[in-house]
Amino acid sequence: MSQDTRTVMWKEWRSILRSQSRRWRVIAMLGAPLILFGVYVPWDAGEYWLIGPPPIIGAIALAILTVVLTIPDSIAGERERHTLETLLASRLPDRAIVLGKLGFSFGLASMIAISMLVLGLVTFNLAHWNGSVTTYELWTGLAALTFSILMALLGAGVGVSVSLRAASAQEAQQTLTMLMFLPPTFLGITMMMLGRRASEGGGIAELMSRWDPVHVGIVLAGILLIVDVFVIVSAVKRFERAQLIQVV
Repeated sequence: MSQDTRTVMWKEWRSILRSQSRRWRVIAMLGAPLILFGVYVPWDAGEYWLIGPPPIIGAIALAILTVVLTIPDSIAGERERHTLETLLASRLPDRAIVLGKLGFSFGLASMIAISMLVLGLVTFNLAHWNGSVTTYELWTGLAALTFSILMALLGAGVGVSVSLRAASAQEAQQTLTMLMFLPPTFLGITMMMLGRRASEGGGIAELMSRWDPVHVGIVLAGILLIVDVFVIVSAVKRFERAQLIQVV
């Protein structure tokens, strides 16, 4: 990572710390789901927390939510505050600017997701102590960690592209929220319906019920990684300083 990219990431961090309203908004929006998935669910779910989908869902949801709260402000917010001109007039290369903003949001989202997983594990052991520390089932922990990181990377890449074209940070946030939350919601509903039909037998639902979840997860992770690379490369190419200067 270049020094210029780290400089932009540090600037983004300081921007949140300096803005009291933005800082408290992020804390308030992340606090409730962090407590829900990091404390209440592992306390209530018991051993299902260690082997079932709740930690995977929680880590992904928190990663996406963190990105949605931070990345829309990367360009559109600078434009609204009239600080984009100063940033574009700096010596920082275009790639360092876009990767720094993307990297900050991705890094924060990953840390929040990992913190939730750690907090959930601590809560579970406190609530269901059996004399020794209990950890996640291997594939559950790997899936939660992998997919939360991949979704954070996807959201950051998509968010930069959306923020480049949005007239305001609020517009960028609304668009990104729709793009990041609606597809997983529809997919989840579809999978539940297919799962119900699988229990009744017949058709594609029965075929899907025979798939190995580990193999499916590996394939999905590979596909998501390819999509992430494509999205990030596209975001970097779409960041054109000359065009942004004309807009501002």
